[in-house]
Amino acid sequence: MGINANRVKPSIREAVLMYQRECMDALHSYWTTGKAENPRAEAADPREGHFESLIAHVTDAITEGFMEIAAAIRDRSARTPWESKPTEKRKRL
Repeated sequence: MGINANRVKPSIREAVLMYQRECMDALHSYWTTGKAENPRAEAADPREGHFESLIAHVTDAITEGFMEIAAAIRDRSARTPWESKPTEKRKRL
């Protein structure tokens, strides 16, 4: 850690050490289990998982939109050149 607990005021030394321990525990937990939880957190947020659900929904909608665009492009590129031109005759000048 960037703070040397031996170089701070004795009145805040224990708080600095607790902070450093909590940081190390959180980093260790994140890198070994993939998540870190706040040990001081009171109750679980009732909206927990809502954000992930929203992201999944938006991602699905975007993917579906891209699939529709890709299908339209495939359909258009599969036509022969004379099928993609307008049927009206052009006037000569």
